[in-house]
Amino acid sequence: MLITFLLLLIVSTSTTLQLAAKKDPAPILMKNLRAAGGNERIMNQKILSFRTRTAVYTAQNDGRLRVNYSFQEPVVYKSIFTRDNEVICNSLGKISTLRGVEKDLWQILGKLMGGCYSLRNFNKPWIYQGIKTMGRESYHHLTTNHGKLRIDFLVDHGDGLVKQMALRGKDGIDQSWAQTWEFGGYRLVECISLPKTFFFSQVGEQGTSTPRTQVITGIQLNPQLEADFFSDSQINT
Repeated sequence: MLITFLLLLIVSTSTTLQLAAKKDPAPILMKNLRAAGGNERIMNQKILSFRTRTAVYTAQNDGRLRVNYSFQEPVVYKSIFTRDNEVICNSLGKISTLRGVEKDLWQILGKLMGGCYSLRNFNKPWIYQGIKTMGRESYHHLTTNHGKLRIDFLVDHGDGLVKQMALRGKDGIDQSWAQTWEFGGYRLVECISLPKTFFFSQVGEQGTSTPRTQVITGIQLNPQLEADFFSDSQINT
């Protein structure tokens, strides 16, 4: 009797995993895009800009991103921006090119924020991993890749919005690297669904994790920018 039960459990689990692997993620991606505001509206809102306590994030709907770090404007002590297939950092006038997982991280954030927190800017293939339950909430679990990183998204089963993004890869030859982002308190701004906060934690070299929560303020859609805003490496120090 016990052996029969175990065999049925194994067959049931195997079938569930096969169904999850075969499920078409397209309807979930479409629901997510509609929940974020819709493709046409997001395309019309070409630029998203917002502030956190120490930085101003500016993202274009094609995935370009610039983050200016400042304790008091207009002084900027560090700027990170994506340009073509590069990610440039200007820290107190010292310019460097970011590589590896750091480069991938900023390009992924540009895709997500430029798509106003939808998944429209991410390329196939998408793999549907099934439903993930956390407490009373349930999420569609989707995975894709960018550069050296695997990306795991949790899309709310109810409202269709992205609630979590986990990035995993190798920083160097053997060093594992992982970072998790959570987005909360979505509200409508000119019919675009934007989070009120984001929280991220990164697993350190010793396996410790340092959480950081940022409150999003000063949201602007389509602000006026200089023509070379996303390519000029100069900062006002």
